[in-house]
Amino acid sequence: MKARLLLLERENNCLKTRLEERQDSVETLRREGILRMERIHEEMVSRISGEIKRDMLDEVCARNKEDNNQLIEEIRGSTTTINSNLYT
Repeated sequence: MKARLLLLERENNCLKTRLEERQDSVETLRREGILRMERIHEEMVSRISGEIKRDMLDEVCARNKEDNNQLIEEIRGSTTTINSNLYT
């Protein structure tokens, strides 16, 4: 009977050790997964913010171009008025 108890205790200890090893493996995989997701998140934030910056820059450039074109038209109009006043 005592031998059977010792055998069961050894088996129990082996099972505990295996379980702890598996738990450690799962914990390691979980941590690696979290780190991987954090890297992906940082990369996506970087890409998205880069795209937003490019979009904003494109929008500002388009507005500047419109403003410049409008200013050119105003200058042309003023020049025409000045020239017509000079010749009258």
